[in-house]
Amino acid sequence: MIIPAKYKPELCASRDDYRLIINYLYLCGNLLYATDGRRAIQIQVTLEEGDVDGFIPVSVLKEVRSVQPRKKGRFTPAELHILCKANKLSFDSRFGPIEIERPNPGNYPNMKQVITAFIPSKKHTLALNVKRLYGVAEALGTEEIVLRFDDDTSPIVIVPQTFDSPSPHATHAILMPSRIP
Repeated sequence: MIIPAKYKPELCASRDDYRLIINYLYLCGNLLYATDGRRAIQIQVTLEEGDVDGFIPVSVLKEVRSVQPRKKGRFTPAELHILCKANKLSFDSRFGPIEIERPNPGNYPNMKQVITAFIPSKKHTLALNVKRLYGVAEALGTEEIVLRFDDDTSPIVIVPQTFDSPSPHATHAILMPSRIP
């Protein structure tokens, strides 16, 4: 699997000890998913020969990212490569090539169904938690985003500004609205 380095789906993965399944990234076809239960991200990836669907620990993506070339403390545009076999994950690390057992903690939420159901057709105004919104924008690898939503209680679809309309197969994210007293 090849992920453009500008995308950071690991920022949207859960860190909750009680919801272990969503502590992982999930590869399904050419889409990589991450969620923490309040926000979800879907990123298009390029599959390599031998890649199959399944779980990917966040730590693997962090390790692959750590060996990317840096320029003045920032990542240079690059791709992250992880070979996702049925039972193994192979990647380059600071210690050389590594192959680890691929986890299978259970059934990942059907993110394709969730994200497809929330692609809105209308636009409204809504108050948002800026830290969560920034985290999603950073995970999408952009500072320019477009927000789409139906009303102040429905999830918000976030797309990089270059996309005109999100399809269920494009790179975008979902953010649940914040309730303001």
